[in-house]
Amino acid sequence: MRKTLAACGFTLMLVAGGASADVVYTFNASGFAGSDGRPEAGTAVFDFNNSLTQLTITMTNTVVPVDPSQPWGISMVLDGLLFAMSGGSLSLASVFAPGTATCGGHPPVVPCSFGAGGTDPSFGWTLGGSFALLAGAGSLKPNGIINNSAVSSDGMSTHNPYLTGDVVFTFNLSGLTSPPSVSDVSFIFGTAGDSQPGTCTTPGGCSPRQAPEPHSLALLVLALLGLGFVHRQRKAPFNRSF
Repeated sequence: MRKTLAACGFTLMLVAGGASADVVYTFNASGFAGSDGRPEAGTAVFDFNNSLTQLTITMTNTVVPVDPSQPWGISMVLDGLLFAMSGGSLSLASVFAPGTATCGGHPPVVPCSFGAGGTDPSFGWTLGGSFALLAGAGSLKPNGIINNSAVSSDGMSTHNPYLTGDVVFTFNLSGLTSPPSVSDVSFIFGTAGDSQPGTCTTPGGCSPRQAPEPHSLALLVLALLGLGFVHRQRKAPFNRSF
């Protein structure tokens, strides 16, 4: 019986140690456009699956206009993300956008029109060899990311359409045996290419680490309890009845 409990405890410890959760890094950026002083802000969440075969990057434009008199302009559109990884290679598999939008230009300033989104192979985004994720082609950069606070617009009409909400970029990931670090993150806004540095806001930093999943922790606790029971049994005095 003791051998069985010990074997079970050892097995549970192996299972608990082998299971791991996704590795997730979060970056934030904020600043002001060099061209017109309008605000620029965004977040990017890097999620490496536990088998290291897929990476998703969720990008959100978190700009809040300064006031209604300064509506959305092209300088506020999030249309690029530059980053570095300590290893591995990526290929863009698909892009999901919760919504799309078309916006009029100036003059006059007119309301934006919002519609349904969906999944597309790329929505016109491309990934360069140096991990440069960029929207559109040429200077127009269609399918840049805005949000629903873009009620009206100024000079945005020729850059339609736009993606809205938390836009998820899914990549095939290869060449890794352990999670990489992510660094040198920059958010790109507008056709002028304003660059805002990304700050890692993940507790513990954006370097490799893997924490056990909750059920793995539970298994580890059970394993330790089992081994503790066996240890106590071995130390208990041996009583013999006559």
